[in-house]
Amino acid sequence: MKQFGAVLSILVLWVSCAPAPELAEKEEAQQPIIGGWPDSEHPAVGALRSQTSLCTGTLITPRIVLTAAHCIHADNPMKYFVLGPDVDNPTEVNDVSTCVAHSGYAEAEIDHHILKIHDMAICVLSTPSAVTPMKYRKGSVSNLTGTKVTFVGFGRRDPHDGESSGVKYAVTEEIATMTSEGFFNKTGPEAPRNTCSGDSGGPVVLKILGFDEVAGVVSGGDEFCVYDGWNIRVDPHKDWIKQQILQYDPEGLPAPVCGDLVCEGEETEAVCPQDCKAGCGDLTWQGCCEGHIVHWCDDGIAKSASCAENLHCGWNASSDVYDCDTSGGEDPSGANPRSCNPCGDGICGPGEGPTNCPEDCTRAGCMDVGFAGCCDGEQVLWCDDGTLNALHCGNNPKCGWRDDKGYYDCGTAGNMDPSGGHPQSCTGNDGGGGGSTCAAAQGARAEGWPSALILLTFVGRAW
Repeated sequence: MKQFGAVLSILVLWVSCAPAPELAEKEEAQQPIIGGWPDSEHPAVGALRSQTSLCTGTLITPRIVLTAAHCIHADNPMKYFVLGPDVDNPTEVNDVSTCVAHSGYAEAEIDHHILKIHDMAICVLSTPSAVTPMKYRKGSVSNLTGTKVTFVGFGRRDPHDGESSGVKYAVTEEIATMTSEGFFNKTGPEAPRNTCSGDSGGPVVLKILGFDEVAGVVSGGDEFCVYDGWNIRVDPHKDWIKQQILQYDPEGLPAPVCGDLVCEGEETEAVCPQDCKAGCGDLTWQGCCEGHIVHWCDDGIAKSASCAENLHCGWNASSDVYDCDTSGGEDPSGANPRSCNPCGDGICGPGEGPTNCPEDCTRAGCMDVGFAGCCDGEQVLWCDDGTLNALHCGNNPKCGWRDDKGYYDCGTAGNMDPSGGHPQSCTGNDGGGGGSTCAAAQGARAEGWPSALILLTFVGRAW
């Protein structure tokens, strides 16, 4: 993949509003959303059209469309907002009465590159749309680097055909690099997945609990749309957006609703704890499951939602979070335990040990398990000072023999002791020799060792 810094020097060469399909002349052009697919899942995303250009926008109230400031030109004003999968076969066409660009729209140096900042605008429709608006992001996205998001837009489908824009496409990519103003997504020419000309102003969609939020607005990218994209964050602009709604569509501003997972207005933790429970403790953005309830941390506020029995809480691989409407599985990497209360679930999981979770990680008496240990499925068991210890390895860091340590541990290739002296399976059915007793093994290994060194050996296993 080409290095990011090398392409952002030409970032401003991407003019991201495409010519309107029926008025376009044949010319050299950039590609549209590439590596994507025709989109029918985001009805609030439409095309903004002037006399000679096209951009993308998102309906955030019945009369207000969120888009990019660089799409707005006084000498070429936006005239229509077209909804539907194809601008030539619209499901709804609305006249645009006015558009307002953010007053701070400019160019600035960010990470040694000249980029657009405050590249955000709203367009006001003459009459309310019948389509349900999409929520815009109010919580921070600062901690969402690596999170998968979806880009939606009406850019060209053929880089050499100026009349090929106007069909709504989508593509999913990760947030690559975050700044206080916006974030980058990265791809490569071998298999590009990116936005391009005509997709400007389109939403960067973050899916939370099955619902979509506009987390960013597409601003620009490299000249040929095969390396990088630059997107403006919505959350730092939420107050500006609210001001525009209050001015141009006050009836479209939804009243605070307790239970919508957004703490706003007069809601407090006292009157609406499900929206405003402050402090997350160990709860992460990826979340966890408590029966049929999913819990997660959003901008320092603990959120919860009921999945119901037929919408199992489990790992959503497309979003890399715990969510409803899944098979109920666990993060296959093992990095994010499914259970919100893992201590007591019978598995010695990540972060658990004999000290903080003895009910899962210790058992009195070692029977035939020695200090060298053995593997019990995805757990490693070993004997330490007469206590049977256990550590859950997860699906990827397999339990196996470590030649450098002389015992079984996580994070290995899953092999058995090559000498055959210590069976890999804790049942002893893998053909290895019998394990030594706990007392004998511990005595031999601990002879002359200070107790602190024994503790460090345990910490090494837990890591």
